[in-house]
Amino acid sequence: GFLAVDCGWAADADTAGFVAGLLPTAVLFGRLFTSILWGHAADRCGRRPSMIASMVAVTLGNVCFGLTTSLPAALAVRFLLIGALNGWVTLMGLCVLECAGEAMQPVVWSYVFATGSVVALLGPAIGGWTYAALGPRFPALPPSLVGGAIGATAVAVNVAWLPETKPRAASSSASAATA
Repeated sequence: GFLAVDCGWAADADTAGFVAGLLPTAVLFGRLFTSILWGHAADRCGRRPSMIASMVAVTLGNVCFGLTTSLPAALAVRFLLIGALNGWVTLMGLCVLECAGEAMQPVVWSYVFATGSVVALLGPAIGGWTYAALGPRFPALPPSLVGGAIGATAVAVNVAWLPETKPRAASSSASAATA
């Protein structure tokens, strides 16, 4: 609500709730159109590059959101970079199954969901603590930079350690075996 009022997207705190509700809606609306496409990208290009591209988009989206001053720009960033170009939800299932195997899948998912809960608890606290810390022009920039730094760290971890789990095509395996 504060961001909507501080950026002039809402006249007062009473109308800020509607605007604040539009922001997460834009993310989910973006995912609605691309979730299946992310599965196709993972099958065509590989799980690892698809996951890394998705995480880079979300990282850029966090920083760009902090720099927006107009509601249409904020909604566009949320829709495109944090929503449509965020294939994490689709790709995570593939990666967990293929990296951990069927036996360990429930354990890995429990870590994923536990981490999400920690983020859901700490995110608003960090956002509130850092909000407008760099001044009133871009009040959401400090928490967005924190999110961007966390995202950049996640990208680096995935670049360093996420294996490619896409099964090789039967024709390339057969030709490799005969060579």
